[in-house]
Amino acid sequence: MWLRIRPTALDVGLTVGLGAIFIVSTLASNDEARSLDAFGWLMLGANTVPVLGLRHNPLAVALALSVAYPTWAMFDYPTHIMQSLPTLAALAATEAAPRPLWWRAIALIAPIEMMCAALLGIWDVDFPEIGYIAIVFAVVWALGVALGSRRDHTRALTETTVALQEAREELARRAVSEERTRIARDLQTSWLTP
Repeated sequence: MWLRIRPTALDVGLTVGLGAIFIVSTLASNDEARSLDAFGWLMLGANTVPVLGLRHNPLAVALALSVAYPTWAMFDYPTHIMQSLPTLAALAATEAAPRPLWWRAIALIAPIEMMCAALLGIWDVDFPEIGYIAIVFAVVWALGVALGSRRDHTRALTETTVALQEAREELARRAVSEERTRIARDLQTSWLTP
């Protein structure tokens, strides 16, 4: 079942902002790379438009970007460290999502894929730069996991607090009811005894 994604102004603003950074970093790149043609603009869209679905399905966005950016680089379009921001946003959102750790770990495909592509020579990129990006991705992933864990712990504490409050209120109601019953019994006994 497909969910209909209705982007909010925040989603659109984030996508436009990251898209603008991607375009500016592409145009400002000093690489002797392929200029932006129709396919380049399509790939640029593939690297930014998925951010619209970040709140609804961050893992799908992270996986889409982990395919889109390597494709961008493999077709020799200009690369720049700032172009990793959409993927960083997707990783952070994925790791902060209220999902199991194994689900969140799937998002690590992006930095692993980038390091493997650089090590195997598939990408003609500066290894320290791609290594730095992969480390930043891993750190963002770890921070997202920590934030998600903290949120889960806070949720568990809140649920426990609510359950304890309800139990306390029930005990108070029961005590009041028992006291009323005792008073009624005492009154009845005092009326019946001469």
